[in-house]
Amino acid sequence: MVRARGWRVAPALRQLQRVMGSHAMAVVDDELRVHGVDELRVIEASVMPAVTSTNTNAPTIMVAEKGAAMIKDAMQQRLAA
Repeated sequence: MVRARGWRVAPALRQLQRVMGSHAMAVVDDELRVHGVDELRVIEASVMPAVTSTNTNAPTIMVAEKGAAMIKDAMQQRLAA
């Protein structure tokens, strides 16, 4: 459909920026917590700032493992306090 209508999607997608951290347009911080929402984290492939040119399975698993470790550490700190 995109090719049939002559739309050029790739240049538009390159202009979109996925940002995280303290940037004004960031949705999540460095610990995957959603800005402005308590107790909510986004742990999925959409938090990656750049789309990989290969299979996304391994990087997505790595994001999930790191996110799980962050949640575990936060819970341990909360219980210790």
